[in-house]
Amino acid sequence: MKNKILFPLIILLFSGIFSPISAQLRWNVTEEGMNDSQVRAYLGESDQGYGFVFSFPTRKWFSELRHGIAIRYFDEDMNLLTQEGLSENTPPYLNIRDFNEYIAVFGKGETDHEEKGDAVILFLDEQGQEVERKTWSLSGSRHIWIGSRAYISSDSAHFIVCFREQCIPDQPSLEPDPIVNHVAVFDRDLKVVWERSYDNKICYSRKQSLAIDGLNFTRNNQLLIYGTEYYDNHLHIFAFTVKDAKSEAVNVLDETLPSLVGETLALQLNFRQFISPSNDLIVFAYITEELMTRSMFFVRQNLTTKSGRRAAYYLIDDSFEETYPFFGKGLRQFPLIRDVSLWNDGLIVSGERIIGGTSCTVRNISLLKFSSDGVIEWVKSINKNIYFPEYKSDYLLKVFPSGEELVLFYYDTPENVNSDVLVSGNKSIQVTKLFNGTCLTVARINSEGLIESTKIINRYIENQIIPDNSSIHQVDEKRFILYGTKNGNNAFSTYTLD
Repeated sequence: MKNKILFPLIILLFSGIFSPISAQLRWNVTEEGMNDSQVRAYLGESDQGYGFVFSFPTRKWFSELRHGIAIRYFDEDMNLLTQEGLSENTPPYLNIRDFNEYIAVFGKGETDHEEKGDAVILFLDEQGQEVERKTWSLSGSRHIWIGSRAYISSDSAHFIVCFREQCIPDQPSLEPDPIVNHVAVFDRDLKVVWERSYDNKICYSRKQSLAIDGLNFTRNNQLLIYGTEYYDNHLHIFAFTVKDAKSEAVNVLDETLPSLVGETLALQLNFRQFISPSNDLIVFAYITEELMTRSMFFVRQNLTTKSGRRAAYYLIDDSFEETYPFFGKGLRQFPLIRDVSLWNDGLIVSGERIIGGTSCTVRNISLLKFSSDGVIEWVKSINKNIYFPEYKSDYLLKVFPSGEELVLFYYDTPENVNSDVLVSGNKSIQVTKLFNGTCLTVARINSEGLIESTKIINRYIENQIIPDNSSIHQVDEKRFILYGTKNGNNAFSTYTLD
């Protein structure tokens, strides 16, 4: 296996490339005068068609922000079929997120003061009917609402909502004001399976510089709190599990990230965590320090047994670049890590080399596959070199695991997709206007990193629609929802793999 892992420099994503097929997406573009409306969630496909949730933010004089909400159904050509308005009792400070066959609407409830009001979450079915509601009262007169967040657990079976409020002390203090978190975890049947209110002190903090980045829910039904903390001149990644409302937090991960250039704070940390089907916590970190020194860190540990720790560390230096020329160079020079996903019991890391500021050049897409032990199994690249006069980094690349395949949505040119560049090496292609001459391309890649097929699904020159790849939503292994803009108006479409 190690010989295969260290096999010198298989860098091209190719076994046998098929001629790209062009299949243009059918888009629905927001009508003139309604561009403030936004697609907020996808309800799914039913006898009524494809269902989407729209919001229409409005503000009247001397009143708080309100949201009109509607469910619209479209046929396969994205023609509007029906529209239903939702209850006026939805929270005025609105967040919307889909969860299985439901839509979660959550935020701050009705109030005359922007910083006050109860926290509310309600779940709607595909008809827009309320099926579940839960309300939390804020703690007191000196508590200020500061927002809400939601997370989907790694197994997609639990919805985690967190309402946050800042507690203003009675007496002035040099210490940061406490933050109270009201957390509830719902299962697929919308039953609360975990609930608690706590402040950040639930996690042990050495220097009170703890920064909680997010929440997850473990396979043995415990809340996972994860984040970072800087102390002793090093950045630390931590994770705690909390069994129930009466239990203390248990430290299950405290990793010290190596400092490569002395006692200095990392300039940038791209930090992702996942919980595997075997209840392993998997963490990946991409670190940028002073002098543009970069490294990658991988750690895995079982949350049930608190054992089986496996870790790997990679300094991205001359040796790494010699082993993986395209990916190594991209990581060292103006890198942009796009996605990190749990795939085949390991991780898939995707990135692009971005050069520029107000304009940019986008070069080689790179994929790196980690094994379950953090060993690099393969590194592959799609070669391209495109100049964009306007910097649109979020629009460029999105990667989704789909069973045993990877699905890549990315921008390229028809000349590049149709050429042998994927086989023979680099080829410089320049476009003179933003997205003119470019196309949205889908590539399907197997578990060995080899391209199975490519397909051009949108050409800007034909419809002037700019898809926003960062907003693509994966419904299941085959279906995706795409969002974009046309002349400043919102647009959306659906795409199904063959």
